[in-house]
Amino acid sequence: MCDGSYTFEGDRFRAPPAHLQFSQNLIQKLIDHLQSQNPNCEVIPLQVFLCLYEDGEDACPNHVHDCRQLTLSLGAQREVAVEGRRMLMRHGDVLILDGERHGVPALQERTSQSRVSVNIFFTTSNDASRPVSVNHRAGAGYQTTGRGKGRGKSQKASLQETGAQGTARQNRWNRQR
Repeated sequence: MCDGSYTFEGDRFRAPPAHLQFSQNLIQKLIDHLQSQNPNCEVIPLQVFLCLYEDGEDACPNHVHDCRQLTLSLGAQREVAVEGRRMLMRHGDVLILDGERHGVPALQERTSQSRVSVNIFFTTSNDASRPVSVNHRAGAGYQTTGRGKGRGKSQKASLQETGAQGTARQNRWNRQR
């Protein structure tokens, strides 16, 4: 994706399966949104993951990345933990992280509905002076405190709250626990 093209399973000429073809336009719109938020530097996508949480038992342990990340939540609302603080992400909410420790805790009740998170891992041309990787490497120097805090602050906004110029409201926390 770094050259503006998309690949599926490493083959840039292989089309994604029919049930994932919608994702190309969605991902491009999200990358365009990131670029509008960073007008003075180039946004460079590294990887995209679509994660399915079928029910409340599906979870993701706390972890960090040595790059920036945009997560779009689709489907059922779920709590996400960022630096130990929990927030509720609803359908259409976007979370932007820059090295913060985060995860999706399991729910007590198994009956919750499905959720998909679209995760775009990216860097910017301004980040060239520091190591950048989707995977966290201890001692890499990306985090400023060594405890998962990035140089930026996490931002959360709903796509419906994005203004005409693409400027999202920052730090709109739905609920803290």
